Amino acid sequence: MPDAPDTAKQLLAIAPYFLVRNVVNAAEYYRDALGFGYERFWGDPPCFCMPRRDGLIIMLSLTQEASIIRPNGKARGDGVCVGEGRRRVIRRG
Repeated sequence: MPDAPDTAKQLLAIAPYFLVRNVVNAAEYYRDALGFGYERFWGDPPCFCMPRRDGLIIMLSLTQEASIIRPNGKARGDGVCVGEGRRRVIRRG
């Protein structure tokens, strides 16, 4: 059995990196619907933003390639998505 982890070296946070089609709209959604805040956008037009909440950061980065933007449910293939604070199943037809 491995030794117990050294608590002095614990990871305390992560900063997920999300690819989005519109950085401003995505940042406003995180602010208005999920309670995040942000200080600025990078680029002109905006191509990057780092919304924060409760000491956590997410990164939103612009991409024009829609095929690489995949919600987890689609990436996993199980149809389960998380949205608006609850889990829901997308019915496949």
